[in-house]
Amino acid sequence: PTLAGLTIGIPRHGLWRDTHPSVAAPARQALAELEAAGAKLLDFDAPELHEAGERYLAGELVQPERSESLERHLPGWTAILDPTVGKRLESAHQVSAVDYIAILRLRRRLSASLHARMEALAVELLATPTLPITPPPLSALSELDVYRAVNRDMLSGTGPASMLDMCAVSLPAGLDEHGMPVGLQLIGRTGTDHGLLDRAVLAEEVLGTNLERLGTPPLAPMPR
Repeated sequence: PTLAGLTIGIPRHGLWRDTHPSVAAPARQALAELEAAGAKLLDFDAPELHEAGERYLAGELVQPERSESLERHLPGWTAILDPTVGKRLESAHQVSAVDYIAILRLRRRLSASLHARMEALAVELLATPTLPITPPPLSALSELDVYRAVNRDMLSGTGPASMLDMCAVSLPAGLDEHGMPVGLQLIGRTGTDHGLLDRAVLAEEVLGTNLERLGTPPLAPMPR
């Protein structure tokens, strides 16, 4: 099996536009290598990804489902969560049933629209950077407002696929200007998990494993 015949859509808007240049560069280099190995790259309009990402970050779907899952599977654990995480859960019960049902309907509409366009253009996968920024040191996240802003950036890459009930995998693409790993995210249609993993294996054969692509990470001293 090869990557020949695989069409990868590159969303024109949203995450690529918002990604730091030193993060986007390794991801684009990885895509160029996949193209050289036989994949077809296609600039692709995917406004649904952007809207889904915004609604995902608004928390109307994630927060109530996360809180329900914690209360059902881990009763009592909320009280012992990290304080920063605990504060994020406080607003979960502010989402009304009407808003929750509305976001489920929006999810279905956005997903159907995006899947129809992918089908029409024979786009099997979409590709984006996994994260748009360099992961910051923990010491920079002590203030809640800063944490929330960075957390929003960190979730903006993977949130859209989750919101649309699609499947995704991240492959090592390279290192950014700070020597931190950069991921290339491949997003598949809903229910195509096995096919996506098959394609990811072929892509990894082109790009190399994490150690081959990124090298051995430096060891940081353990806190005492």
